[in-house]
Parts: sequence; structure tokens; C-alpha cells
Amino acid sequence: MTQTRIAGVIAALPTPFDHHDDVDRAAFIEHGRWCLNHGCDFLNVLGTTGEANSVSATQRSALMTTAARELDGSRLMVGTGTPDLETTVGLTRRAFDLGFAAALVLPPLLLQTGRRRRLVCLVCRARKDDGGDTDPDLPL
Repeated sequence: MTQTRIAGVIAALPTPFDHHDDVDRAAFIEHGRWCLNHGCDFLNVLGTTGEANSVSATQRSALMTTAARELDGSRLMVGTGTPDLETTVGLTRRAFDLGFAAALVLPPLLLQTGRRRRLVCLVCRARKDDGGDTDPDLPL
């Protein structure tokens, strides 16, 4: 991930599906480009529109890859939170590797405090490996 100050207009992009219920990556990129070209400062990929947990981690990773390659990764944030810690950490590391400006890590509300702290430490370790901030007091 890059060091970026996130501010301005941030659009939460919906994830389009085709008639086979597969993620329509071409439509996603077309809409993302339109948003960036018409006043959006950042895009929120797989974050707050709700469909992210309706697709597999493999599908999420594929869309993340497409978005990072086809759009300006320094203007993207991505939702990496899932119901399980291992997948959340894996998707967050993938976001770092792809150069997203930020990852939205929202662990389940019932996640025990010890496991929540472990998640923060793993995210910090991923940031350190990328040369970024390692503050263990990042808000969850």
C-alpha cells in the first residue's frame, strides 16, 4: 500500500454481476473510471455496498487485481474484512501487494479482544513489510 491521505469524495462502488451471477469486471471498471473522471477522489472497492461477502475470497481477490491494474491504485481503498480472520488477513496482505491506498478491515463484532489485537498486529506486520506505518493502536 502507498502512503496516501484519503480525503474528498469517496464513492462506494457497487459490484455488478452478469446474468450468470459472475462478477462483471468490465462493467465494474467502466463505472469506476466514470466515477474517477467525474469528480470522485477515491473509490471504495468491495467495502460498504454489501455484496463482498456474497462472493468467494478468490472472486474478491480477482476483482481486487483487476481494479488495481485497470484503475489508479493510489485512489482505491478495498474492503478486506470477512467473518474469518485468516481470509481477512490474506485479503489485506493482497491489498498491500496490489498497492491499494487503504484496506477497510472490519472484524466481526463478536471477535474476542485477543483475536482482535492479533488482527491489528498482523495488519501492522504487513504494513511494516511494505515499509508503512506499524502503529499497533490503529482503530478497528
